[in-house]
Amino acid sequence: MSSCWCELQSFGTLDKPPADQTLRAKLAQKKNRIIKQVQGIRKTGYNDCDDYAFVQEAEVVRILRSALGKVGLSLGVAACDVLRSDAVPDGINYTFRLTFTLTDTQTGFSEQVPWLAMGADPGDKAIYKAYTSGVKYFLLKTFLLPTDDDVEQEPASEYPPMEPASAEIMGQLEGYFRKQVPPGTRFDRSRFLEAVWGHFKAWLTLPAAAKRIKEVIDARETVVWEGGKSC
Repeated sequence: MSSCWCELQSFGTLDKPPADQTLRAKLAQKKNRIIKQVQGIRKTGYNDCDDYAFVQEAEVVRILRSALGKVGLSLGVAACDVLRSDAVPDGINYTFRLTFTLTDTQTGFSEQVPWLAMGADPGDKAIYKAYTSGVKYFLLKTFLLPTDDDVEQEPASEYPPMEPASAEIMGQLEGYFRKQVPPGTRFDRSRFLEAVWGHFKAWLTLPAAAKRIKEVIDARETVVWEGGKSC
């Protein structure tokens, strides 16, 4: 009888998932919560040399740091070893291995993810660039964060279409503000449109109105995203 009872007890445990599987599921649930909460990352940096906008590592860390804390996850980063260093036209390119550790602060369960990082620099910042790039792209890819222009622009349906006369005046006004953008920052057209519409509740139809807008809008704070210069 006791032998049969032991067999029944052992059989019953087959229906229960292993403890580590349950803990892994809880960690995955928290990661999914972050994916749902964070819709994307804006391109707050601007490269003057090559004329393109980019996502800054500091912006990614700022947003994900808050999201990780809210759901109860901590992130650790360890640089393991340099895999190779190569001389390239713009300096030295380093490739090394990072290990990211995500830990559920409620259960203590953690998972480690190996990651390759690369960075080049003519001076002594190649390893630093590789490290920051590795952190940025690990966070972006792990939490499936989009960085395209859809995140940065207002929905097209938010404002009515412009008449030809309004489009011409708005184009001239936009050109004026683009010339005011200081080096290392990026003109934000969505904020520009928001500022004009918010003040007039309509698109400009008279050139005289453009002068009034110039007096209302502060180019640096209203229509520009501040971003570090990168070359």
